[in-house]
Amino acid sequence: MSSGNANANDEALRKMLEQIQVTLAQNSRQLSLVRAQRTAKERERRGVELTRQAVEAEGSDAKVWRGVGKMFCSSTPTAVVANLTSQEKAVTEEVDVLGKKQKFLEKQIADTQGHLRDFLRGVEGQQSKERASAAAA
Repeated sequence: MSSGNANANDEALRKMLEQIQVTLAQNSRQLSLVRAQRTAKERERRGVELTRQAVEAEGSDAKVWRGVGKMFCSSTPTAVVANLTSQEKAVTEEVDVLGKKQKFLEKQIADTQGHLRDFLRGVEGQQSKERASAAAA
């Protein structure tokens, strides 16, 4: 193998390795972000759920105040429960979407790590063949 061809081959391998590493780093950052978003949404859902349960426990004749910007407005418990139920459903859907995204990213990271392992094994195999042929010569 000529020196120019070996250098071009080494450069191509280096670029492939760099691309795999960049992809792995990007996916890892995205996964961390999605996990944080999912945790925050789960916390939000739990808060809405507890608020809904507390309003339901008060009964239908209780006075309920609902926050509107910097003000509070009197509302019926059934209206507040309906609002909280729809809010809880929306947040639950967001958590589900983030869960799917998390699974996708985890799979992508596992695939990328597999590609990296395969790449490194291929490079090691190529280097050992080159060493064996150089030793034989």
